[in-house]
Amino acid sequence: MNLQLIVEGRTVHQDDVADFSVFNENSLEYQIIDLPEIKGWYRVSKHEQFMVFILEVKSNKTCDIELIAEHDHMEMSFLLKGEVDFEAGQPGTNSRTIGPSHNIFHSNGDSRKFTLSPPITKWLAISFPTKTFLEYIPNFPEFRSFHTTVQNHQSGFLFTEFAELSLSMTQLIHEIEHCSSDFPFKCLLIKIKVLELLWNQMDLSDKGDDAEPELPESEYSKIEQARSIVEQNYIDPPHLSELARRVGSNEFYLKKGFKALTGMTVFGYIHELRMKKAVELLTRQDWNIQQVAEAVGYKYAQHFSTAFKKSFGTTPGKYKQRYS
Repeated sequence: MNLQLIVEGRTVHQDDVADFSVFNENSLEYQIIDLPEIKGWYRVSKHEQFMVFILEVKSNKTCDIELIAEHDHMEMSFLLKGEVDFEAGQPGTNSRTIGPSHNIFHSNGDSRKFTLSPPITKWLAISFPTKTFLEYIPNFPEFRSFHTTVQNHQSGFLFTEFAELSLSMTQLIHEIEHCSSDFPFKCLLIKIKVLELLWNQMDLSDKGDDAEPELPESEYSKIEQARSIVEQNYIDPPHLSELARRVGSNEFYLKKGFKALTGMTVFGYIHELRMKKAVELLTRQDWNIQQVAEAVGYKYAQHFSTAFKKSFGTTPGKYKQRYS
C-alpha cells in the first residue's frame, strides 16, 4: 500500500527525500517537510503484513494535511503529541482528539483530511490490509458494529472516542519507533511488538467470556475521589494514569468504575463539565469567546467553537447573541 501526503495543498514529493544512507533498511522511506511556516518529517517503513507511518509537524499556525492511500485498509492510530481534527470522508466519522491518545480506523480508500493545531503534532499509524487485520479482531459484541462498518465498505473508527495511551502502550510505541536496524530478527521483533500493541488497544486481557468483571467494593470510594479531582481540575485535568495513581487505583478499574458511576468516560465527563461552564460564562456580557474558551481549558477559540457546536448544535457566538 502506497501513501501520498499533502501538506497545505502541496504534495510532499520524492525529491524532498533526505539521505537514505542514514537508514539500513530498503523498505524505509524518509521525507522532509520544509514549507515557510511548517517544518517536519515523515517516515514509512514497510513490512510483510503491515506498514508503519510516523509523522511529526511543527508549525506556528493551524495546518491542513491530506493523506491519500491507494487501497482499503485498517489502521492502528496513535496521536502521540498535539491536538488534531480528523476528517475521514464518511458522515459520522469526524473526530477530534488530544494526544497522547489512540483509536482503530477502517479506511475504504478515500482520502483523509486532518487539521493540526500548533505548535507540534506527532502521529504514528500502523496499517494492515483489511482482510489480514480482521483475523485479529475477535467477535466480541463490542466489535460487531465495527465489523458491519467494514463489511459495508465504510470508513469509521472502532471506538466512539479516542482513548488515552497507557504506559505499556507508550513503551511499545517507543520500542517500535526506535528499534535498531542492527538488531537481529528486527522484522520479527517489530511484528511481535505491533501485535502486542494491538492487544493493548483492544484491551483483550480485560474481556471476560460473557460479562464485565465486577468492580471490587474497595474501588468505589476511589472512583468517587477521582470524580471529585476531575470536577476540581477539569480545566487542566491529570492524565488517566496520574489520576489512577493519585486515588490508589489502576487504569482498568478507573475506566470501568468511572463509566459505571457517571455513565461516561473520564474524557466525556471532562468535556461535559467544560461545556456546562461555557454555557454559564457565555451568558455574561463582559466575557468574549476567547476568554470563555481559555476559562474552560481551550487554548484556541476555534477548537472551543468546534467542541461547543458538536455538543449544542450552534456556535458559541450565536449562543451568546441569543442568551447574553
